[in-house]
Amino acid sequence: FYVNQMSSRWHRPESETRILAQKGDQAVIFELQGSLFFGTTQQLYINLEPELKHRNFIILDMKRVQSVDVTAAHLLCQLRDSLAERKALLILSNVRENLPNGRNLREFLEQTGVTDGSDAIRLFPELDSAIEWVEDHLLGEHDRATTSMPEQPLELAEMEMFQERKDETLADLEAKLIRRHYAAGETIYSRGEAGDAIYLIRSGTVHIYAHLGGGRTRHIATFGRGDFFGGLAFLDGQPRGNDAIAATDAEFFILTQEQFARISEEHKKLALTVLRSLARSLALRLRHADAENAMRQEY
Repeated sequence: FYVNQMSSRWHRPESETRILAQKGDQAVIFELQGSLFFGTTQQLYINLEPELKHRNFIILDMKRVQSVDVTAAHLLCQLRDSLAERKALLILSNVRENLPNGRNLREFLEQTGVTDGSDAIRLFPELDSAIEWVEDHLLGEHDRATTSMPEQPLELAEMEMFQERKDETLADLEAKLIRRHYAAGETIYSRGEAGDAIYLIRSGTVHIYAHLGGGRTRHIATFGRGDFFGGLAFLDGQPRGNDAIAATDAEFFILTQEQFARISEEHKKLALTVLRSLARSLALRLRHADAENAMRQEY
């Protein structure tokens, strides 16, 4: 897989999605499984070799790896050094502390010199966080994210869906919106609540969690500055199907259905813009999910 075929859980604005579609083949993902030992490393290298000269990021996901021996560790060192020669990166995800054979994989990779502090290798706790990190690099956001400059809340005119609207129209809309701040870790809404509003993110990050049963939840999506969420329940009038939690301190514009009804009477074109943006965003997310599921089934 390439990163333009398997994205992270971060739902990016359409402008960023287009960039990742163009640049995503700079990063390739291999999902490893079974035992990595002297009998399998040669085949692994054969599979990886065509990518070594062309990709800036090679992600090896080790979630399904059962064991790793010294021969495989030596191969990882070779891959790391080969990529380092042209300033490319080897990325390992799901490097666990407890393999089925009882070995601490993270400790073993340190002992064998694979993770020796080299800038040419990075470890991530899960595949999604590795892909998200690569996406940020492809979008040129990494340097901005590591600066000390605080994130400034966006105004309506700076948000993608409103950039072509007249100032006076946006002023009328903004007067009807609710401004709200949520602290990191605070619940924005919970499953079962009325879905009577959409949330426009001025700053910060939001995580969406699905319920799996037995009190368990799973992180399924991340939304950031300039994006919006809560659109599905807003459109179909059904209760919320998941939980939204502020991952960081966050600022929002909140548009309720009541206020949207008033806007629809006063600014029909603006109301149509909002509906089109909601529908387009949901369609793009569904289309991408369908394509990703089809590709996983193929492999």
